[in-house]
Amino acid sequence: MRTIARHKGGFATVAALAAVVALAGVSTLRLARLQHETNVHSRVRRWMPLIVRYAEDNHLSAALVRRVIQAESGGDPSARSSRGAVGLMQITPIAEEEVLRRTDWPRGDLTEPAYNLQIGTRYLQLMLERFDGDPHLALAAYNAGPTRIARLRREHPNLPPETLISRHAPRETQHYVRRILAHNPAGRGGS
Repeated sequence: MRTIARHKGGFATVAALAAVVALAGVSTLRLARLQHETNVHSRVRRWMPLIVRYAEDNHLSAALVRRVIQAESGGDPSARSSRGAVGLMQITPIAEEEVLRRTDWPRGDLTEPAYNLQIGTRYLQLMLERFDGDPHLALAAYNAGPTRIARLRREHPNLPPETLISRHAPRETQHYVRRILAHNPAGRGGS
């Protein structure tokens, strides 16, 4: 082994130094990830009164809506995606149109948290209704679009929803559904 420095009567090796640097990097990465998660939870907690209100209005679990927001925007009401999704629940113009077509609500500003939650929770409820209350299919449709998930369902009619999503949905959608349902597979109960 090649030595690189003499320290207190011994030699540090390249391997030992690399191990220390790698451990420091892993610890730094874990610390950064923990800090990010703490910030997300803090931002989302700010919206809990609105989350509870609109979740209850649409017969959804507040915990489910909170996890969707964590996954979608990290609690940032001004978040925008490259696909045109906006706000806390990352509402696309197509999703907003579908909800507005079915309600008598006036159009609003999707960066405004109350309006975004009103539209987002109603859209999530529509996805649950469309996919027979199954949270795996509804969340996959919320993420990848209902047309794509309906097509997968037609192509694989004998697969249970969880298997269908884990085998045939886009990887991003698979990860999304797993993340949201990790603590509550039923998708509705809890708070």
